[in-house]
Amino acid sequence: MKLVAYLRVSTDRQAERGLGLGQEQAFRSWARVAGHRIVAWHRDEGASGTNGIDLRIGLGDAIAALRTVDGLVVYRLDRLARDLVVQETIPADVQRRGKRAFSTFASEDAVHVDDPADPSRNSSGRRSARRPSTSGRSLSSG
Repeated sequence: MKLVAYLRVSTDRQAERGLGLGQEQAFRSWARVAGHRIVAWHRDEGASGTNGIDLRIGLGDAIAALRTVDGLVVYRLDRLARDLVVQETIPADVQRRGKRAFSTFASEDAVHVDDPADPSRNSSGRRSARRPSTSGRSLSSG
């Protein structure tokens, strides 16, 4: 799959110290193992996850880039936002566009598999038929 990667570090100091480079290396390793190709990179450096998504140009650009790729990959869901509702909403929006959303963190797989018996998982509007990807860590169905 061709994917767009979204990176975020919270402070300018983190950006200056190169903490985004660690995310970039994790993306490259994850993509190689999962058999995906990252074709676009979008960043918000020095942007707190508590800021509204409308204030993060890199995230907007990554979402806009979904027109030309198969999906979005994030380092971890908290790179999208600190707000859990936003962490649920963005992958759901990616899915509604007919694309896939991925995290490089294996531990986030189980968190994002809908459980029909769990009303909190269904209230986000996601389909209960979602299943983990066999070719990477998917946050959306495919």
